[in-house]
Amino acid sequence: MSSFKYSFNPDTAESQEIWPFPPAQSMAHVRGQLLEQRDYRASEIGLMPVKAASFVYQNKMDTVGFYAIKTSSEKFEHTPLAPGWPKFVAYEFYLGWSALAKQTERLYDQSDTTRYVETVTDFVYDTPYRQLTEKTSTNSKGEVLSTKLHYPYDLSLTGDAEAARLWLISKNNISAVLKSESRLQGQLVQGQLTHYKKFDGLDLVRPAESISYQSSPADQRTQYFDRYDTYGNLIETHLDKGPGTVYLWSYGGGYPIAELKNTDYLTVAGVLGGQPSVENIASSYPTTSQLAGYFSTLRNSSLLKDAHISTYVHRPLIGLDLQTDTKGMSTRFGYDSFGRLATVKNHYGDILKTYQYNYRTAISATLYQNTLQSQLFTRNNCGTGYAGGEVLYTVAANTYSSTLSQAAADALALADISANGQNYANNNGTCVPASTCKLFRLKIPVSVSSNLYIRYKECGSSNYGVFALGALEVEMDEDNENFILYLNIEGATADFQFQYGPNGAGQVISSIVIEEV
Repeated sequence: MSSFKYSFNPDTAESQEIWPFPPAQSMAHVRGQLLEQRDYRASEIGLMPVKAASFVYQNKMDTVGFYAIKTSSEKFEHTPLAPGWPKFVAYEFYLGWSALAKQTERLYDQSDTTRYVETVTDFVYDTPYRQLTEKTSTNSKGEVLSTKLHYPYDLSLTGDAEAARLWLISKNNISAVLKSESRLQGQLVQGQLTHYKKFDGLDLVRPAESISYQSSPADQRTQYFDRYDTYGNLIETHLDKGPGTVYLWSYGGGYPIAELKNTDYLTVAGVLGGQPSVENIASSYPTTSQLAGYFSTLRNSSLLKDAHISTYVHRPLIGLDLQTDTKGMSTRFGYDSFGRLATVKNHYGDILKTYQYNYRTAISATLYQNTLQSQLFTRNNCGTGYAGGEVLYTVAANTYSSTLSQAAADALALADISANGQNYANNNGTCVPASTCKLFRLKIPVSVSSNLYIRYKECGSSNYGVFALGALEVEMDEDNENFILYLNIEGATADFQFQYGPNGAGQVISSIVIEEV
């Protein structure tokens, strides 16, 4: 079970004094944002938290507004400057922008849900394009993983890559990530550099190579994107010092029909009759039998005996119809009258999976709201020598709801307490100096009590005091033979000294019994 919390920000109304009334300033960009998500699992004692995530957004409104005019069907009357004009009102509106600024995620220990590991991720955006430029994640160990992104407008390259970068900017394609680097505790762990290129004969700029590296750019692995068709589809690629992969397209360039590994484009094109034949296949909408002919030609060619060939037949705008792997084994997909996936069959026609779609009839469900739930927590993060105070964490009635039962609604509230109560106490509870006092019971015989004084430190005091027994709160035992006295003193030991008179010498009186309470 999961619970969700969203933002709600109503539109702000403009002045309603002039007809036709101007529309309200839209706040749609900050409405409906996911603020919290909590995932639970069912247990014998109720719902237990599994994962929790909270989200904070960066919400901004442009400082420069735009002006618009709203008109009505009514006409101005007796207006010499605009006779017969429709009534109108001019108003100003602003554009808003919102993006995720911080995400906090907690994974709870299922043996003790007061314990969890937490990851906090911060997001940074640039000005004026408002694109993500840095993402920083900090885990419970304090380890920091940061990723920086670079776009066409914030770095310089050389050669074809630089010409392509400038072309991307001229076409307002500024969202392509050309470089990214991730660092753990400041040390480079992964990087990727993508070089674009304007391909000859095509008004097309596409990635030409992708360079991946770890400890340094010298330790790199490069994937080359060698060819594209006139639709902008990739048709040949290879890894540095590795075999090539060729893709064939059809259905007006909309769907791939073949993937051939361990070969090159010129060889594949030659098997199919040359470049014009490949282009004709790409632009056409072939029948299943035509595709079967193309696939048979590829699989039976001696020039492609070492190639690993996978083929695909599609139903345009519906889905994949037939998929055949490198071993020649096929998987067929069936659809219902609404174009939804219904069956998956293997090479021999055996049904592997079936899908059924049912509509639930509307029912009248009772909505249960949680009752007020609360629990005392003691702050446990005070420093050495301090003790935490108690804090009452409360979930108000009607905070959570369920259509299952009252117990389920209350379980959501209890799960909230389990997940957040201790953290609330740690943030809001008080810390007071920890007590180092002990309570002792003294049994003093009446026979030794005359003019008796006791020297000790009162609880919380660093200095000794001398107190007459008669000035202290004492009781008689049931035999009327002993005084019973309770003293809360500073320190962990029975640090008492007995004397007769306020200035008498200290002495040990063995008949006095001292017990820690």
